[in-house]
Amino acid sequence: RFDHRLFGNLLDAAATQVDALGAGRSADLELLKEIGRYFEDYPQRHHHPFEEVIYGHLVNQMPTFADDVYGLIADHGEVADRARTFREATERLRADDPSGLERFLPIARDFSERERAHPTAEEQLFFPYAERILTRQQWAEVARTADHPEPEDLLADTIRRYPCLQHILPRTTADRST
Repeated sequence: RFDHRLFGNLLDAAATQVDALGAGRSADLELLKEIGRYFEDYPQRHHHPFEEVIYGHLVNQMPTFADDVYGLIADHGEVADRARTFREATERLRADDPSGLERFLPIARDFSERERAHPTAEEQLFFPYAERILTRQQWAEVARTADHPEPEDLLADTIRRYPCLQHILPRTTADRST
């Protein structure tokens, strides 16, 4: 769940840059590009597979969960598509291209809005069921099989892979308490 808070930080930073562009002010295009690369990479590489291991246990016990409550796998596919679209749009973005900016702004705003809604749905629908239904043994199996870094390692890896993000990310998980 630390990931969801981290995603919120990054979306806030992106929104600040997108709002500046929308108001005709200068923005940090490299930061936007880095955020785009991050959202296309990290969730698909670590975050979503981790959740999908949990989801597999949940669906084994509640086969109609996807139809009756929440289709996590389908939602992750949509998230990945939006992240790719956003990343591609950031890569094409240039400060001296007004028509490109007009194409970029709705893509960026849609990405931000929907990317904020995704973890909210997980927190309200998916995790409460998983917490009630999965056994301790299943949670232990999730921890063993899922390739998901600890929060401190996640921060260090993110800063190493995406150096432009270091100024907007906390240095430690303890910094997240504020």
